[in-house]
Amino acid sequence: MTPRPLARLALLLCALAAAPTSAAEGPRPSDQALTLATCHGRYMATVEHSRLVATENDAAKLRLGWLEAMMNAIAQEFLDHRSYGIELMRNRVNARAEMRSLFSTAEFDGDPRRRRLASAQIRRNLAGCDALFLGRRYLGI
Repeated sequence: MTPRPLARLALLLCALAAAPTSAAEGPRPSDQALTLATCHGRYMATVEHSRLVATENDAAKLRLGWLEAMMNAIAQEFLDHRSYGIELMRNRVNARAEMRSLFSTAEFDGDPRRRRLASAQIRRNLAGCDALFLGRRYLGI
């Protein structure tokens, strides 16, 4: 007699749950590394937005370069751990997408209140990242 489909599915799920996963191997990124990845994504979106609206933002380009250098230094330490790089990349991509959405709302939304709120959130996000370079004391945070 052949096993029923649900019984087969249950056996398969049990076998998969017991098997080690490659994503669980290796160290997890520290909070500082995740913060760097988030800020890197935010500044990538800022530089992209500056290009789209034809404005020069040299400060954003400079900070993006610094963040890129720091991210490369962190990545070099954990070359053997693929899951570490994936987690950093995920954080960076999510932060970039969030900032792109905020920039879109701040520039093109028809509601002035939403535009104002999006602009304020952009400033807060970038101020948090600027604190990595300048320190909270100098930013008034």
